[in-house]
Amino acid sequence: MNDSRRGVVDWPPPRRKAPRIGRVLLIVALAAIVFGGGTALSYYVDVLWYGSLGYVDVLWTTVHVQATAFTGFAGATFLVLYLSFLAIKPAHMGELTRVPILINGQPIKLPVEPVLRLIVIVGSAVIAAITGASMAAEWTTLALYWYGRPVAAQLASAQAVIDPIF
Repeated sequence: MNDSRRGVVDWPPPRRKAPRIGRVLLIVALAAIVFGGGTALSYYVDVLWYGSLGYVDVLWTTVHVQATAFTGFAGATFLVLYLSFLAIKPAHMGELTRVPILINGQPIKLPVEPVLRLIVIVGSAVIAAITGASMAAEWTTLALYWYGRPVAAQLASAQAVIDPIF
């Protein structure tokens, strides 16, 4: 206890209780169920439906193409953006980015580089996720390009007319 009237101060100050790992894991699990439960249920119903029709391979090929498109384009976008930041960042940025701020009339210098690095990482990740999601939404075009080549080669050998777009 601090007793400012007498000038007596307890040292060290009392520690705050750390959050229990069980509570944190429970909150994370509940968030995963709330935000991902609908999607998981949707995929489960699709697996049951396509399985009953005998076309479960079609579903997994679709999911694979979508996941590959998302992962590939999101990863490439993140790497391009983050490596671009590293390429244009001045070498001595840590020394130059101490911006003086006045608090109660006293100048305080704060390093800006860690904040800029965090902004770049989060910004690159958000832009990469948006790019990956938009490319995953166009999975049909990618699937026609990726899986259409062997069919076109077979048709060409059979003297068939090939559509120049597909």
